[in-house]
Formats: sequence, C-alpha cells, structure tokens
Amino acid sequence: MLSQIEDSLIQRLRGSLPADISAAALPDAVGELVRPADGGQVYVYYAGLTGRPNPDSSGRVEMRLQLWQAMVRHRHRRAGGGLYALLDSVRMLFCGWRPAGAAGHMHLLEQSAPELLDGTWAAFMTFAAPVPNLPVPDPDAAVRLVRATWENQPHNHGSVVEKSS
Repeated sequence: MLSQIEDSLIQRLRGSLPADISAAALPDAVGELVRPADGGQVYVYYAGLTGRPNPDSSGRVEMRLQLWQAMVRHRHRRAGGGLYALLDSVRMLFCGWRPAGAAGHMHLLEQSAPELLDGTWAAFMTFAAPVPNLPVPDPDAAVRLVRATWENQPHNHGSVVEKSS
C-alpha cells in the first residue's frame, strides 16, 4: 500500500509540474541521485508513522499520522521559477489532496530552509496524512497466541508443564 500511495503522489506531481521538473521516488542508492540541469527535481519517499494509539473503549477510531517527505532541488533559488516556486507548487499540489489509501487530507508539517547541497539548492518538506488505526473486525480471524501445554503428551524433559484450565 505504501508503494501505491508513493506512486499516486509522484503521478500527481508529474501531471501538474512543468516538463523541466522531474518527479520520482527517492532512489535506493545515493549515487543514483541525478544532479538537476536547468529544471528541478522532486523526490518523494515514505518517512514513517507517528503517534502511539491508546486503548480506547469509547468505540472511536484512533488516528496516527503517516509521514511523507519530498526532497526538492533546483539549480536556481529564485530566478526563472527556481526552488521557491517549486516549493510553493509542491505544497499546493499535496495539501488538501487525498491520495489513495490515506484517510484524510495531507498537511504540511515542516519545511526546511533552502541550503546549497552538491551545487544545487535543496529543501525538504514533510507532509502528514491521518490514517486510522482500525481494530480487527473479527478477533477469531486473526493470528492468536496461545500457551502451549504438554498435558497428555509424551515428553522427555524434566521441566514443569503447565496444565490448561
């Protein structure tokens, strides 16, 4: 499901950003990061899950935040629709848009200050989408952990065996 959401976010960017801006998933190896030419780049990646659900007997659905990050790079900071314009575009495309598999709108949590990395201007944006922590509908359908007992079973070790009640 994470791959589907990541693909949806990338398709959203590709469908709306100018042709000289590339959008892709963050590569597996640092060496695969391509330096931008005149345009810019947006790399999208899953950044984790925040929040800790608390047991609740009220029946309401507990929510956590699914975090997504975008590494935004551009050769220019301000000139010719540089990094600043690209940051604005990514924020507008992601905020208020509901990707498949997420249970709510994405919100911008944090945006780093532009910094010069490897000869390009770069900034990082963290977005959050609320996702429900749903209970398993049928407890008998899930994997259940039960205590193993040796009652009426042959065994040849000297340990104490607990009898089931």
